[in-house]
Amino acid sequence: MKAVDKFIIITNLQFEKSEGWQHRHKLSGKNGDIWLTVPALGSQNQLIRDVRIKNGLPWSRKHKRTIQLLYTHSKEKHIISQISKLYDQNWDRLVDLNVAFIKLIAAVLEIKTPIIIDEKCSGKEHKLLIHLCKKYNADTYLSGVGAKLYMTKDYLDEIETSGIKHKIVDRNLTVEFPYSTVHYLLSEGRDWVNNHI
Repeated sequence: MKAVDKFIIITNLQFEKSEGWQHRHKLSGKNGDIWLTVPALGSQNQLIRDVRIKNGLPWSRKHKRTIQLLYTHSKEKHIISQISKLYDQNWDRLVDLNVAFIKLIAAVLEIKTPIIIDEKCSGKEHKLLIHLCKKYNADTYLSGVGAKLYMTKDYLDEIETSGIKHKIVDRNLTVEFPYSTVHYLLSEGRDWVNNHI
């Protein structure tokens, strides 16, 4: 987010219910990994913007309690209270909860990059990238390392022909840091996160 002029969250994409990170995050516990999952209504085939939270379950209370227990001696205890306030709200759509967390983390890390929610932009793979850049008058798109899995030479040529530069981040942050940003903020502190991620 710090490396770009605009951080755009696209919600007009397919929800990854089974293996995605759109409704769950991983923390590090004393006895291994702990997944915090927000129960989602609906199927794998719906769009992210349409995913509703299954609020009949006590998921938010469980998440809050887990975070409080894991990070009771955190250097950044004030963040726990901010996280709890987010959980205390009555969220309907999953994307609204996720955006609230993204904005909280950006504020804690003092990242000033504008966050834009786009619920209409569409396209697959490189076509989405081209549509997005044209919509927001961007001349360069920054991809995560996952783009290497689907960005063929033909795709890259078409992007270049469209007048857009394409860059891929140098580091695979999800391999270096396999847990939620919340984990690193609460276990290592804000300064550590700003210096390492």
